[in-house]
Amino acid sequence: MSSSVVRKYEGMFLVDSALVTGNWNNVVSSIETVLKRANAELLSLKKWDDRRLCYPVAGVQRGTYVLTYFNADPASIAGIERDVQISEEILRVLVLRGDVIPQEIIDAPTPLESGRSRVGEFNADGDADVERDDIDEIEVPSIDEIE
Repeated sequence: MSSSVVRKYEGMFLVDSALVTGNWNNVVSSIETVLKRANAELLSLKKWDDRRLCYPVAGVQRGTYVLTYFNADPASIAGIERDVQISEEILRVLVLRGDVIPQEIIDAPTPLESGRSRVGEFNADGDADVERDDIDEIEVPSIDEIE
């Protein structure tokens, strides 16, 4: 009898902003489908922010980032990345192990939800806009405390 280890992960999905504007529900459905195929338990899914990309990704100039938290078997992460590569709706994904992420971080508002200005965007004069609200410091345990 084998028992699989389930870990918490943070996933940042990049999708075409035009798709998000056209139909947010289809984007959510695509991400949920990828995670369901990997037998992942979705904990949170939020639209993080819409940004101008540094370089075109699959011909797309603007992308919307979707932040997810989910529980999954570590062996299934490669399957998630593979499914994203063949997906027509999702451009990229970055999955990070999130065992140390406290619930208050997961529940925290995204930049889009909080209305903070976006760091790294450029104003009409071409100058970088670096003003933003201060982020409250949340204590995250060290790696030694986890093990």
